[in-house]
Amino acid sequence: MKGNHAYIILLSGILTAIVSCSGGNAQSTSTAHESNFVLTDEGRILVQTQVDTLDLTLIFDSGGAGEMTLETACAGLLNAAATEGLHRKNRIDSASIDGYSTGNTYAWCLSPDDDRDLFPDSDGIICPQYAIDRKIWEINMTHRYIRIHDRDTVPPGAAIFPMRIESGRYLYTHFPVTVIRGSDTLKIDREILIDYGSTRAIWFEHSPMHSDQAVREFFSSCPQSQAVEKEWCEEYTLMADKIMLPDGMGVLTSSTDSLKISMTILNEGYWHEESVLKYPVAIMGTGILRHWNVMLDLKNKRFILY
Repeated sequence: MKGNHAYIILLSGILTAIVSCSGGNAQSTSTAHESNFVLTDEGRILVQTQVDTLDLTLIFDSGGAGEMTLETACAGLLNAAATEGLHRKNRIDSASIDGYSTGNTYAWCLSPDDDRDLFPDSDGIICPQYAIDRKIWEINMTHRYIRIHDRDTVPPGAAIFPMRIESGRYLYTHFPVTVIRGSDTLKIDREILIDYGSTRAIWFEHSPMHSDQAVREFFSSCPQSQAVEKEWCEEYTLMADKIMLPDGMGVLTSSTDSLKISMTILNEGYWHEESVLKYPVAIMGTGILRHWNVMLDLKNKRFILY
């Protein structure tokens, strides 16, 4: 009888420890592997988000300049109708994913006369508020969930890269890759912006005054890389054959992946010298990011892949 009593006490202690490790929130254990996002065929993450009294489907966009942006219809429901012809920043009471606060305290609302479909199949975008957020965002592709952690956590065997927050708006990491198409090779060995909002594997953005000659030559050498004129830029797109990842992380190939690479050259009217982006900028999108579970560790400035 004493042995059974000791076993019950031990089991009780284990259960108490489990609840304690989850921050006292039973939901974090019960929903550990429940999906809260959909990965679209294009590579967008559509995550279920609660904003004040609204249940919204928002695009998770780590390149969203540390802001939340809502479609006009949502803004109206939040009594935050935007001024005609402008965007308007509005205070919100709360924003959460599965009951965990996203840290956002405001949202940009589109103007009533803006009828463009900026956010396909969604109500807007959600981006961590980098200026004040010091939590750990887990984007789990295996089980299709986003979790927000307060405590440090590094899964066994994870690859860890230093991460930098630029002006409270963008995430950068040094993630060297090599792009191969035919006999042409392009090495990218510098900081790259982490952007879950981009469906490309890699996207290069150049200004009228600043560009990367090696990138320009790589795109110009490909006969399929034709310019498409848009309102704000010229855009060039090609499909790479391979992307060589950092040491020990393998190779992505066109036989198993859509390795779409793009370069845009901004028009004069859409670029200014005061931009916080350091042109020319290299951007890593879901074409690469979808291959790992990732932790964006805003607390310790780490980009963790596992």
